Parts: sequence; structure tokens; C-alpha cells
Amino acid sequence: MATPFRSSRSIPTEHADSAVSKLVGGRIIGFTDGSSSVFSAPSSLFEFFSSSDDYYLRWELGTATRLLRFAAFVMTILFTALYLSITTFHYEMIPENLLIPLAESRSIVPCLGAACNQQTFLN
Repeated sequence: MATPFRSSRSIPTEHADSAVSKLVGGRIIGFTDGSSSVFSAPSSLFEFFSSSDDYYLRWELGTATRLLRFAAFVMTILFTALYLSITTFHYEMIPENLLIPLAESRSIVPCLGAACNQQTFLN
């Protein structure tokens, strides 16, 4: 199955300690020709939130950094979807003093693709 996210199945690295820890953990290591980087596969979602630098810090700081990355990811996904759903389908939830500037700013943006066919509160 092809995916537009190339690194979703493997994680490239140039750190030898990171490559060895993934090899000991049961992952497959692949070397790239003419380069000092290697890739490991398969990978899970939680591996994208950890860095090899986390293991050189105190465990409290490393864990807090990893939790901060995960919280930022969740907030990015949640708030983007919430903003789009409110401004597109539930615009009556927005106060009137914010709705008018929002409608004015959206009216000057050119319409692209499938969004032109969708009925919004600007029409």
C-alpha cells in the first residue's frame, strides 16, 4: 500500500546508539549506500514522539518533553478540526464581533477546488 508519508513505515537516523537500540528491540536496520544514515522498520506512532536526546536527559525531563510533544500533537489535530467545523458548519457559535471580520477576511480569499461548491455562511 503506497502512502504519501514516506517515513511512516521507517525512521531514518545517523546515531549509532539509536540504530543499535532499535536492532536490539527487534527492528530491521537498513543501510543506505554511500551515506552514514540508516533506517529502521517497522515503526509505531509513539516512536515519532521520542528523540535519542531524551535518553541523555534526566528521566523526569525526558518524559515531560515526550508528553509535551504528544500534547502538542493532540492539540494540533483537535483544534484544527474544531476551528474548521465551527467556522464552516456552526458559525452561530462565534460571537458577532468576531464573525463579521472573519466573514470579511474569507471573502477576499480566492476559492480553490471543491471548496467552491460548498455552501458556507458567506453565500
